[in-house]
Amino acid sequence: MDLGAASERWAVRGTAWRRTVIGAVGIIASLTIADVARGDSAADINTLRAGWSRDGLSPIQGQPRLFTHGLPQPLLLPPRLAATDSKECTWLAVLGAQSTSFTVQLAAPPIDESGPQYRSTAGLVQVQHCGAQRRAFQSARVTLRSPRAVVEWIAVAGPKALPSPRQQLLHRDPGFFPRLREPGARPVPAPLDVRVARVEAQAKRGGSDWDDSHLLTGSKRHSTTELLEFQPGCYEVYALGAHRVGPHSAGLDIDLSVQAVQGGALLGDDRSETADAKVSFCVGSATAAVVSVAGIGHGRPAALLRYRYPLAKGFPAGWHPTIRGRMAQAHRGLHAPALDEPPVFLSLGGNGLAKIPLQLDPTGCYLALLTRLKGVTRSINLRVQTRDAEFRSHGGGTQQQSASIGFCNRGDEAPRIDVEARGSAMSWFLGIWRVGAMPPGELP
Repeated sequence: MDLGAASERWAVRGTAWRRTVIGAVGIIASLTIADVARGDSAADINTLRAGWSRDGLSPIQGQPRLFTHGLPQPLLLPPRLAATDSKECTWLAVLGAQSTSFTVQLAAPPIDESGPQYRSTAGLVQVQHCGAQRRAFQSARVTLRSPRAVVEWIAVAGPKALPSPRQQLLHRDPGFFPRLREPGARPVPAPLDVRVARVEAQAKRGGSDWDDSHLLTGSKRHSTTELLEFQPGCYEVYALGAHRVGPHSAGLDIDLSVQAVQGGALLGDDRSETADAKVSFCVGSATAAVVSVAGIGHGRPAALLRYRYPLAKGFPAGWHPTIRGRMAQAHRGLHAPALDEPPVFLSLGGNGLAKIPLQLDPTGCYLALLTRLKGVTRSINLRVQTRDAEFRSHGGGTQQQSASIGFCNRGDEAPRIDVEARGSAMSWFLGIWRVGAMPPGELP
């Protein structure tokens, strides 16, 4: 007897046996899952069948089917549901589990994408057509939005006053949807000179040390562009349009963008739907930029206003202009103390997580600013860990270019700052400034 050949035959038989068992287990599991998936829809189908049968009607029920996301599948409805020679109405209810999302499309053949679509709510789509409109039931298909689900249908032909499926399945009724009302016309902005005066007063209160304003006139393209120079500093640029008075006047929508000539960097962009557009940015050196204003209207006036705010003394003049501008931009929106002294700590880094130990005055309070230097940033965050407290950054997060954090050491001489920067080929610059000291009575 050839023991080798016998062993080989037994190995082949064993492999085949294992494959058979695994296949059977898979089939049983899929059937069990389908049973569980259609548990609540099967009970609701029985409820609808019982309710319509009590009215002397004969509901028609389709077989439950397993649907897959994004693959439209037809519903095979009996022709008598689409008969147009009767004044009866047809109710169609398509059900899945209450968490299932799908759409039902009805149309007379040939069915196309332009046919009416009904989206499920609480796993139910209900449609009623009467008389000649019943021909829409000649063709129907279901497109599943959930990953996988069992969907089934039940339909009945009868009088128009027949209770709807949602009236019988209250747990699938989302309730009343109030009709959306028109918000009305946009509010009419104040006259142009009044709004210009308001902006000027606000800039003066904010500490602006230079301003420039002049009128623009809209071209036939309802826009205008100007080449302007911006000296080192932080700027607020406004474009204010004049509202057209009259019964047919449309809402005023002014858009404003400022783009550097060298390098093409977008310094600021406002595409909001208002009569006043505003952008804010900082530059570390003299920069020529193209200012574009759109939406003025042909021959209509608009005011272009520029206000400059000086860079903080704590940003050394020897820094690269890009770093000075971005650090000033990160600081300006914080309403933080002025940075009149040079930074006490500087650092550079790249993509990833950096844990940096610090040696700082244990009684001091500090402001840390982090900004992107190069590359594409997905997220950028700061965290400071002291002996008895943890501080997390303001701003930062997804699609941000800078982050900031204020903290007091509370007696800790060696806190740690963590920089987490994620992106593509990116690098960052970190600076820390002392902005004050803790009162003696609050030291631990």
